[in-house]
Amino acid sequence: MRFLVDDDNWDIIGYKEYFKSIIHLFDNITSEFILTNSFHDGTIKHLELINHVDEEIEDPTSIRMMVRHYDESFYEIIWSKVRRFYFDYDITRSVYTNSNEIVSNSMCGINEWGYDEILETEDHMLSHEIVLCSKTRIIIICKEIQINPV
Repeated sequence: MRFLVDDDNWDIIGYKEYFKSIIHLFDNITSEFILTNSFHDGTIKHLELINHVDEEIEDPTSIRMMVRHYDESFYEIIWSKVRRFYFDYDITRSVYTNSNEIVSNSMCGINEWGYDEILETEDHMLSHEIVLCSKTRIIIICKEIQINPV
């Protein structure tokens, strides 16, 4: 991540300014959500990887995620024309400070959404990096991102 160095060092003003420079890459609903809201403390309820191979389209992989926002509303995030998908989940990293005890006896699963950052890559793709409270890291390199209320 470029703007989120760690929990104590996050250049949120710099990120908002940067995002304004790439806002034209998103539809109105998505850009408005990202500029005025976040999924911080939201919960991933569903994750689906879709292979549109029968449709004969370039970059046929997409990912769909359902997120329960902290205000209890639901949103669907769709990443289209995915080139890279990285999901690093290990429950044994989600432990209490100075302990090896797994948080809530592993009842939280992948846990809540911590922080995320969307950047444009040199080859004009979008890189969306998400860090969950369980220290799970998700990286998706794709051509399009859409966020829609459900």
